[in-house]
Amino acid sequence: ACPAGIDVPRYIRRIKEGKFGEALAVIREKIPFPSICGFACYAPCEAECGNQQFGEPIAIRALKRAAAEKGGDLWFKNLTIAASTGKQVAVVGSGPSGLTAAYYLATRGHKVSVLEALDHAGGMLRVGIPGYRLPRESLDQEIDYLREVGVAIKTGHRVESVDRLQQDGFDAVYLACGAHQGAKLGIPGDDLPGVVDGISFLRKVNQDQKVEIGKRVAVIGGGNTAVDAARSSIRLGAKEVEVIYRRSEGEMTAYAEEVGAARFEGVTIQYLAAPLALALKNGVLELTLTRMELGKVDASGRPSPVAVEGSESKKEFDNVIAAIGQVPVGTRSLGVALGKGDFIRTDAATLATDKPGIFAGGDVATGPASII
Repeated sequence: ACPAGIDVPRYIRRIKEGKFGEALAVIREKIPFPSICGFACYAPCEAECGNQQFGEPIAIRALKRAAAEKGGDLWFKNLTIAASTGKQVAVVGSGPSGLTAAYYLATRGHKVSVLEALDHAGGMLRVGIPGYRLPRESLDQEIDYLREVGVAIKTGHRVESVDRLQQDGFDAVYLACGAHQGAKLGIPGDDLPGVVDGISFLRKVNQDQKVEIGKRVAVIGGGNTAVDAARSSIRLGAKEVEVIYRRSEGEMTAYAEEVGAARFEGVTIQYLAAPLALALKNGVLELTLTRMELGKVDASGRPSPVAVEGSESKKEFDNVIAAIGQVPVGTRSLGVALGKGDFIRTDAATLATDKPGIFAGGDVATGPASII
């Protein structure tokens, strides 16, 4: 069930034999980030673990982390890097997709330059996932390994045109610039002071910027960004943090483990509720909510929420964080065909755009997804 196709039984067998170095080498056949995934992957493999027929599933994610921590550099000593092809590739964006592509392109003998708009590499791994879930030391170490295999990473380098990259001599370009803009609530008052999108909020928190947060915080949404924003609010000193989600618990896309941790830390969750409007009253945000009920299954494969007439209520908060989705930024200037929401349109089999030599993947093409 591993989306990356890691040979899970083989690396667990090596760990059982005490051969952590060999286990790590098996993992690195398919992903360049064993430590990162050992901390923050949502582990779909464990839900399908065959050991459940005998009891509990094996702790596959934790074992990956053990291999990363105890495995040493056996994998690096035996890493085969192909002879230079003389080809140059530009990778735009240094999130999971861009760095993974860069790693495997470099091992195949291509000269790879990763171009990152932010001041540090990592993309959403760094600015989207809080440090309590993904320690920065592990992230930095994994990125340093890429440099050791020959990947050049240039930060503070924003790309606005692929034509310029082709003119600069790159034989191919891989666009993996992510979806770094939070969607707005789309209700009256969603631009009031104290209202912020979850992605912007987490970026400030994760870059150690000053974040003003009140005692009462509402987080709108049911995904990992919502839960991360809620748990980060608790850490910033908020006393009452409430996640408001328009469907039921079973439809939440946030990882169950993170939801449980949020509850343990004091976050409350109100299901089957949706925001209708925001107003500023005496310096406090007044949030109008409506109750919801589940209707027919929609395009997402989940029951669609329907507002219950006459069920409106109001609550007061100091801050409202909108975590209802993410969209790409700046894709219109790149010169490639776009689809709905300004996501880059690609061939599903090859990741090719409509422009020869230009490819795209990760969140900027598929929409926000998991690390793995």
